[in-house]
Amino acid sequence: EVRVSNQIAQRLYRSMGFFEIGFIPLYYKDGEGAMVMRKAL
Repeated sequence: EVRVSNQIAQRLYRSMGFFEIGFIPLYYKDGEGAMVMRKAL
């Protein structure tokens, strides 16, 4: 999982072959949602 607002981490994960598979609303204590990412092995 990665914060929706964390564009730097999202770019890093995508550059390593990860892709978005879902979204979890209100994942973090501050109410921000999380993007769920996965990489095929």
